[in-house]
Amino acid sequence: MRSTVPIRQGRMRPSVQRRRVQGRRKVTLGGKLLLLLLIALLFILLPPLLFAGDRGSVNLFTHAAATGRSPIEVSVGQGQADAPNPTLKVYNTQSNSMIELDLEEYICGVVAAEMPASFEIEALKAQAVAARTFVCRHLPAFGGQSAGCPQGADACTNYAHCQAYISPEKRQSNWGAQAQANEEKIRSAVEQTRGQVATYNGELIQAFFHSTSGGMTEDCALVFTQDLPYLKAVESAGEEGAPHYQRSVTLSAQAFAQKVNAALPKAGLKADALQEQVDASNRSGSGRVLQLRLGGATMSGTTFRSLLGLDSTNFEISFSGDQVTILTHGYGHGVGMSQVGADAMAKNGSDYKEILLHYYTGIAISTLG
Repeated sequence: MRSTVPIRQGRMRPSVQRRRVQGRRKVTLGGKLLLLLLIALLFILLPPLLFAGDRGSVNLFTHAAATGRSPIEVSVGQGQADAPNPTLKVYNTQSNSMIELDLEEYICGVVAAEMPASFEIEALKAQAVAARTFVCRHLPAFGGQSAGCPQGADACTNYAHCQAYISPEKRQSNWGAQAQANEEKIRSAVEQTRGQVATYNGELIQAFFHSTSGGMTEDCALVFTQDLPYLKAVESAGEEGAPHYQRSVTLSAQAFAQKVNAALPKAGLKADALQEQVDASNRSGSGRVLQLRLGGATMSGTTFRSLLGLDSTNFEISFSGDQVTILTHGYGHGVGMSQVGADAMAKNGSDYKEILLHYYTGIAISTLG
């Protein structure tokens, strides 16, 4: 999965026991006036003293309070080198062990695992910002809620739960002769975006991304049931020719009917009547199947995709004799940034900010502060 930020709980004031001190007189009217004058002076003088070093910072509190989420701080006009770089505890699901990495080092491993190093540098930079945004939503230091990883880790290496991650040693082994060049490219993409995150009205966004959209991304509300204004369907040009832009799966009519009936007994599919029993015309504006009619029952496009191991929910089903062919378009859930689309935009001259602003509608690129 790629997830919510609760209100940061303020510290409770310790209780104070009050008792009468013998021998002291009540405060006079003149004393009260003097006390009020001192309090007023404190309100005037303290703020400039306390925030003198934060002239480039904006505490995004107003929207956060209205929405019940914790504020985050972003800095405007400050160098990226000043961005915080906290140490993360990352649970390695392959070795069942805990490793500690600073934030930016972790992002290097995520970008290397999630996007091919052969992609354009601006696409890699966009991926770095998306990856950083995703993990920071789960860090209490930035008002986030724990991701619920094993042993209380801040993140894990299970891409279905958090994000994929690959260690420097594994990267070197996988890349072979290209290891040094690829490592330098990945690190450059991360360093050039150091501390940068995507925000919407002052909140870290749900930075969903996927491999290939097939020409258009999907509205978040139609996939994850959460309606987010910055995750709307947008065109994603230039993906033609990508490995997963189109793929076909063929199986026998008998196998198709058996799979569906086992998962959905009420369907009652018959191998020799599939063309009349199967209807996948209920689609979203992006072309993805929302719901199928399967004999005497229905199934969501997402469930059907999972059942048959399809690349996406954007598919057509055709029947020929005793064969069923399913042609898919794109790869992944289709929400947020298309990685192949990002690379295509970069090849056409777009920088990483333009890429992010295209796929995440109405966001801002901010620096953690």
